[in-house]
Amino acid sequence: MTLSQDLSTVANLPNRTVDTSIDKPQVIELPDGCNIRVGVSLKGLTTWKVGGLAEWYLEPRTLIETQLGLAWAKQFSLPVTLIGAGSNLLISDAGLPGLVICTRHLRYTETKFDTETQSVVVDAGKMVASLSWQA
Repeated sequence: MTLSQDLSTVANLPNRTVDTSIDKPQVIELPDGCNIRVGVSLKGLTTWKVGGLAEWYLEPRTLIETQLGLAWAKQFSLPVTLIGAGSNLLISDAGLPGLVICTRHLRYTETKFDTETQSVVVDAGKMVASLSWQA
């Protein structure tokens, strides 16, 4: 399954509900198997140690969890912001709306080198220094 595929099949998963705001009485269903959290501080994720809250936050450990998060954000028309390990990243103190997906736990997946096409395929969380050593 790729990220571009229709994930309407995840709609039949059991859900849990979370009240997202005291100001706005709105309930958004969270998919099981996808640890989406509310109001997470982003300042600890950057080398600059500054930044506000993510309205919604996900640190996927698998491609499936990433896909579930993206499908969930699409279902509620939420903007999605992808961040890596946080180096060279400056986040506003106002925070980020929508779903923030941090890919730092996707770095331990398999790296694929294709000598015929002279290409490398890695997941989004792969550290550049680690990739350089492998290459």
